[in-house]
Amino acid sequence: MHALMYLKTLVITMASSYPFVALVSSLSSLDVEHYEPCNDGCVFIRFFSSGNLPASTPGNMQNVTLTNRSSSLRHNAVLDTLPQFVVLQNGHPVTAVSFWDSFTWLDWAYALIGLPSVLPASLVSQWVSTEQQYLPTSCPGMHGQAMQRQCESRDMRQHIENTLENQISLQGYLAAVAGWTAFKVLHDWAVLAKSSEFDSLCLGIVSFFFQSTACLMAYLWSLGALEVFVAKAPEQDCACYYQIPLLELVAALSTPLLLHYLTYTKLVMLYKAIQHGDYLYDVPFRLVHASAPNDPTGPMLIATLSGDSGMPELEPIALSFKKYRRLSFAIEVVESFWNMGNAQIIGPFIIGPLFVRTLIASLSISSSLAGFIRGALLSASAAALAAIIYCNVNHRLPKLRKLISCEMSDAKWILGVMIGSVQLFCHVTYAVATSLVFVELVGAFDRNSAKLGEQERFKLWTWSCSGSYIFYSCRAGFRTKFLVPVMQSESMQALEASMLSAEEWIDHAASHPYDGLSAHAAFAQRFVASGDISGRDFEARLSAVRYELDLMEGSHVVTAKELLTKDDCLLIE
Repeated sequence: MHALMYLKTLVITMASSYPFVALVSSLSSLDVEHYEPCNDGCVFIRFFSSGNLPASTPGNMQNVTLTNRSSSLRHNAVLDTLPQFVVLQNGHPVTAVSFWDSFTWLDWAYALIGLPSVLPASLVSQWVSTEQQYLPTSCPGMHGQAMQRQCESRDMRQHIENTLENQISLQGYLAAVAGWTAFKVLHDWAVLAKSSEFDSLCLGIVSFFFQSTACLMAYLWSLGALEVFVAKAPEQDCACYYQIPLLELVAALSTPLLLHYLTYTKLVMLYKAIQHGDYLYDVPFRLVHASAPNDPTGPMLIATLSGDSGMPELEPIALSFKKYRRLSFAIEVVESFWNMGNAQIIGPFIIGPLFVRTLIASLSISSSLAGFIRGALLSASAAALAAIIYCNVNHRLPKLRKLISCEMSDAKWILGVMIGSVQLFCHVTYAVATSLVFVELVGAFDRNSAKLGEQERFKLWTWSCSGSYIFYSCRAGFRTKFLVPVMQSESMQALEASMLSAEEWIDHAASHPYDGLSAHAAFAQRFVASGDISGRDFEARLSAVRYELDLMEGSHVVTAKELLTKDDCLLIE
């Protein structure tokens, strides 16, 4: 193939990756004049320590003057490890709000999902920073407005420690973007060179792994943008604190948010590519090359397609069943990694503080923009509520009801019922919390003041948990609507009965006619007609068919169809 096409894919990939690097690099070296001093108050939570900014745990805040209602040491190895939300104002006492200060039943879902990752990370951070303390917000003989004027001076700004440019997550992000770009180029070149489907799809899966890693690292890096920055006073044991302005904060968060969308879209496309053939730009390459061999990198704006009258027939995907099963296992591994990152990193660490910061930002800007922000958050709440209802009605409740109706007593059945019940409880909590937080928001702020009300400061953790619930709800809705169907089709193509029963095979094949599962539906129909309620005969026969297909050469689509439609193969023993 012409070298120009290889160059074209290289340029497109490099051009699409460059903005992700450029934006993060520019924000990591932000000029000191752009930082806003915390003279009107900054709200943040800090999970990890760096420089003169330790994690915001009770033990690290003994140097600062706390208000009477602030959290204090409980002398408990676990309770004192979890970071607190901090309301900090230069020249004034600090308010610290612990997760345990306003714990309600709505916080149990976060305790079940978020704390298993937050607590170990906090323990490690506490162990690393045992000798670190927050510097006082007032210098000796300088309090209130005098300290705030000192914090606004350029001399003080020169001592700001930019923690964004020295984070390990930044180095990990840049390395992951480099790996993502390199393997994306290698994948595209392998597709253009018409190398084996197995090799190009392996490169695509590795590229996705680096892309998902880059997204997680970008979120961890952006967590620093949600926190404060410290400027230690020369030769004094005190400091001024600053935060990033709203515009720069939006720019910092746009990178992980966009990457998040692209990563989920890529995962859906990867599942489809394994079943129907690898691709360059959203269309199976074998179809593109057969229909437009002169320029398969261009748009499919052509008069005829392969398979039309007078055009050559489209060759089946050149992937044996044995190799298909290997790819199926590989993508399930990287999907589990990505799913775990969403549940244990993005949800508990980033989205909650982001939600709180967004709410607080509406206090210090114009009323029209504040109304827009609250309207956007209300829309997000409504979308999350709709998503979690859709997920439960169409997926979670039917599966749990069917599982309970089986009335088995083995360990696998008991574990399935327990997990399903806990997930359902969490989903109900998501729905209730996302509804209540905005009902409460109407009276949550003192509109006559630019500061957060005294009573509302102790609801910061509740708002943070609600933000995490909105994220989990939207994620559950997206997975149910877009990701789970392609995962189920892929599972059927791999002849696995772990996701769907024989009856569900038939329904899924009928509702997804373009996935070519008619032979699989006919195979499952034999077992439904026989009354195989337990599914054991169905699973046993699938195991036998998989063994036979592993020994056969040729396309997994063709060989599976041939074997599944043989009468001797379909007999139930």
